[in-house]
Amino acid sequence: MNFTIRCFNRARAISRGVTVLVGAALAMVLVAGASAAVTTVVHPSTTGWTQDDTRSGGAVEWSNSFGAPTGFGLGSLELRTDSTDGAKAGLYNHSMSGTALSAVSTLSYSTYQQAASFAGGDASFQLQIDVDGTPGDGSGFTTLVYEPYDGSPANGVVAPQLWQTWDVSAGEFWSSRNTPDLGHGGLTAGAGGPPFYTLDEVKTMYPDAVVLGVGVNVGTVNPGYDIGVDAIRVNDTAYDFETEIPGCATSTSGTTITLLADCTETSPFTVPAGFTFDGAGHTLTAADPSSSAAFVGAAVQNTAGGSMDVENLHVLGASSVLDCAPFTGVQFVSGGGSVTNTTVDNLLRGGYTGCQNGLGVLVNDVGASSSSNVTIDHVTVTRYNKNGITLRGNVLATVTNNTVTGAGPLGSGFAAQNGIQISFGASGFVSGNSVSGNDYTPSSTVACGLLLFEANGVKQQGNDLFSNERNLCNFGRGGGNPSSPS
Repeated sequence: MNFTIRCFNRARAISRGVTVLVGAALAMVLVAGASAAVTTVVHPSTTGWTQDDTRSGGAVEWSNSFGAPTGFGLGSLELRTDSTDGAKAGLYNHSMSGTALSAVSTLSYSTYQQAASFAGGDASFQLQIDVDGTPGDGSGFTTLVYEPYDGSPANGVVAPQLWQTWDVSAGEFWSSRNTPDLGHGGLTAGAGGPPFYTLDEVKTMYPDAVVLGVGVNVGTVNPGYDIGVDAIRVNDTAYDFETEIPGCATSTSGTTITLLADCTETSPFTVPAGFTFDGAGHTLTAADPSSSAAFVGAAVQNTAGGSMDVENLHVLGASSVLDCAPFTGVQFVSGGGSVTNTTVDNLLRGGYTGCQNGLGVLVNDVGASSSSNVTIDHVTVTRYNKNGITLRGNVLATVTNNTVTGAGPLGSGFAAQNGIQISFGASGFVSGNSVSGNDYTPSSTVACGLLLFEANGVKQQGNDLFSNERNLCNFGRGGGNPSSPS
């Protein structure tokens, strides 16, 4: 489930005018595409999708002509056939080959009928299987074909020029081939019609069956078709077909999302709960969506309340629209996890400002009923407007081996920077960090290398704090004394 987080902040002055970033209300806005599935963008150059049997007169293209179902971008796949009966158009994916059919629980797709030679004409969903679990021996291959107008009763009613989503796993299929009876019955070829079978019936007949691939297809003897297809889902993966890579191209394996190339986002990249986001050494740039609208939020954020791990990533801010709305590199809201081997740079709105935004890493658990454990290790933060690393609320953090470099000295009209801030009930172990360059004039407002404010126990040792206006500011370390992690 994806959320856009808006964190509204205010500054609180203490002692000699030390400014501490504190949290006010958190407003969460649910965005389109909420789903338990992880969405993977399929671009024309994406590997793994093949035209296994597109024939003369058939065409497979990526298009923006039909738009897309809600939550799936701007484009879709387009399958066309000309006026000949021999034309055929299809696209297939075999990345799940070898998956047990018994493990397949969710299949769906969305279609848009622009044109067809009969009212119910649509693209079919195709599930290629080997019923005896021994692919390649030629004895057990068949394709289970789902067509929206088919089934008994029909799987559905096709409406022209309207995006419709079909629950394939709850519908009925016909089989492209006869299959052997291995003790529980066999499939009889339907040739586009009955007999029909449910997915559960096929699983019962063939408990050892494996998946070879999935696809979408407009078959022969279907002239004059023009069909849009998108949102092909297999279990927890949904495929979004786009003419261009919108934002960041990723691949997903298990619970790891890997960035495939440098990319630019104009809204927060949200990591699903329990997932790892591996930047693979690439740069994710957070840029303004237009010349008059600022990027708002965090370049990378967790699903509110869920854990995430971020690693091997370079986050680069690229905002030039002056706006005091939140602008953060990596953000956790009421959730734990880690940020490791990551660089966060240039969290500025075209330059340094007096706004209390521009945070490198933010962990905000203010008001959370249970504590979150967060590790921040081997992270480099530079060119931040306000704070390098900020911990607030009910969080226990391990902050080690990081390099945080401020821009000081900064003068009146700019925000007073802090390298690492631990505040408002947060506790942590802080060791091996290099923090410098947090300096502000006039001296009535203090910039701190390590700022402790109303914390709940902080142990710090072996840190190199230098060239800060004040290296250590202790306005409430707290009564606890967290020990070094084992």
